[in-house]
Amino acid sequence: MRHTEVGKEMSNVGDYIKHKREEKNVTIKQICDKTAIRMQFINLLEVGNFDALPSYVHAHGFLEQYCKVLGLDFYGEVKPLFDQECQKATFGKTPEEIALEQAELENASKKTLYMKISAILAFSLVIVTGFLFYSFIYTPKVADGLSAKGAVIHNNADTGVNNNNDGVQAAGDDLGNNAGMSAGQEDTFQILPSPLTYQDTASQPPSLNNADKRKVVLTFTDQCWVYFKSDTGITEEFTAVRGNEKVIYFSNHFSIDIGNASAISVAYLDKTFSGFGNSGQALKNLYFVVDRDGTMTQQRTPPPPAR
Repeated sequence: MRHTEVGKEMSNVGDYIKHKREEKNVTIKQICDKTAIRMQFINLLEVGNFDALPSYVHAHGFLEQYCKVLGLDFYGEVKPLFDQECQKATFGKTPEEIALEQAELENASKKTLYMKISAILAFSLVIVTGFLFYSFIYTPKVADGLSAKGAVIHNNADTGVNNNNDGVQAAGDDLGNNAGMSAGQEDTFQILPSPLTYQDTASQPPSLNNADKRKVVLTFTDQCWVYFKSDTGITEEFTAVRGNEKVIYFSNHFSIDIGNASAISVAYLDKTFSGFGNSGQALKNLYFVVDRDGTMTQQRTPPPPAR
């Protein structure tokens, strides 16, 4: 929810946590003392003015710590309300910017739909054209055979000759013409073997289990929100506290977003990465890549896509 003035709009999540705090007779100062969060940030949480906070990561982390002090189920009770009022994709953007992005998305969707319809129509046209061409090329050619057979019948009727020799000759000619027609039909309708279909399973990448992947160990010296994404398609979002360790798996590279830059270290084999920033500092897109020699390095830009 976007606020232009504090208290101008009602916030479901802000009202909910404030009501729970007052119900438990807990003061804002007590929450500040237990979480080390500034009082002005606590006030912003209770009015739902999340856009005034430094980042989405701060809003998420502060609200989770607030709920922890009050003994509230953050993910079960509060986060669904929070997600309705604060989205990571639109955080800190004005209504005009959001409306412009939505319009661009709608235009892109329409273009995609038009392209799909055009492709379907083009494909249908190719199928119909191919069917008509096939039907024209492989139509049975029996006109000559029928004409010859008709001529034999016509000659017998005109001459009126009914002796046995002529009858045998006419029948022989008739049979010969029919045999020619049948031979022509067989030449036209040769039965060809159907093309074989098979599935090339060797070209399909095998499914990876944890034993086939690399792993790193995340160690935490303080509370820290983390969003992890690996090149295997695995994503995970969680909040760790002091003393926690988290094992994550990847193939060649991964990235993490963190809410407390000084609280996390990343260990891979005999190498450890730490000291990413100051306490409470939020960082996005920390990329880690393992090169061909098996050495992990940290990069500021994402690795190029695999070819």
